[in-house]
Amino acid sequence: MISSAVIIEQMLVICLLILVGAFLHKKALLTDAGARQLSYVIVHITNPAIMLSTAIEEETVIPAAQIGQAFALAFAAYALMALSGFLISLLLRSDTGDRIAIVMMSMYANVGFIGIPLALATLGPRVMVYVTVNNLVYSLLFYTTGTPLIRYAARLRRRGMAGNSSPRNGDGRKTAEALREMLKGLLHTGTIGAIISIFIYLGHPAIPSIISDPLLYAGRCTTFLSMLVLGVSVASSPFRSYLTDRKTWIFVLLRGLIMPILVGLALAPFIQEESLRDAVLLLVAVPAGNLPMIVSREMELDDRLFARGIILSTLISPVTIPVSMALAHLLIP
Repeated sequence: MISSAVIIEQMLVICLLILVGAFLHKKALLTDAGARQLSYVIVHITNPAIMLSTAIEEETVIPAAQIGQAFALAFAAYALMALSGFLISLLLRSDTGDRIAIVMMSMYANVGFIGIPLALATLGPRVMVYVTVNNLVYSLLFYTTGTPLIRYAARLRRRGMAGNSSPRNGDGRKTAEALREMLKGLLHTGTIGAIISIFIYLGHPAIPSIISDPLLYAGRCTTFLSMLVLGVSVASSPFRSYLTDRKTWIFVLLRGLIMPILVGLALAPFIQEESLRDAVLLLVAVPAGNLPMIVSREMELDDRLFARGIILSTLISPVTIPVSMALAHLLIP
């Protein structure tokens, strides 16, 4: 069973870092333009660096069969999370831009800063292979499909097309644009970093310290910089709007309580080891991650929905994670 004390401790750390970002913004020491510049650094430099440095620090070679099973489970979990997000967006009757945001927040949880320490503290090192592969799948999917979709939503908003019907040939052009953006994602630094990390885990080659040390130092900045950017978004919007937005509350409750149970029930027949099943459940149940919001800010897309969803899901996660895990244990044979 997941320890509530560990969860609360992690949430307090996150909240403190977010408050630093909000304070700097209120004092005009970190502007919106500065946050967009930091977003670029996070997306293109520090996030790939933390993946590579984590792979380099792993001391043993992981068998290909074990990695293959972890990949299959991770891809299946993300597909189910994407489907859940799409159904939630239909329930909330969201327009095109908000629908993309809801799917992104449903799929891309905070599996890095919250998921890794929680899994290690509550489930032990035996599940870290799955946690690591899950993070790699996260990156592969986000940079090849997530980033292009957010960029596509930004273009729709700029053109005033969101939620509007268009001629059939217009739909064809939009589809072609989306496909081109997905192809561009294959050349993204995050995708390249994830692929290199996979080969490092499989072969564990000797990496000289002149390469590994800069990656380690850059990767360590990710959490702090990400929370600063999130703090700017918090400070830019009235906090009361976070607590009074009914649709956001419906989203975070469905995402935090119902989605983990449904994903766990769907994947349980394919998982024999209980600790691995708990790892899958935990990484689905952690709150929405802030990487989609960071990319949205970088592309000058309205990120208030992202900010509300991330903040609320984080604030209530000390309740939703233990409750969803307990209910899943009762329902899954």
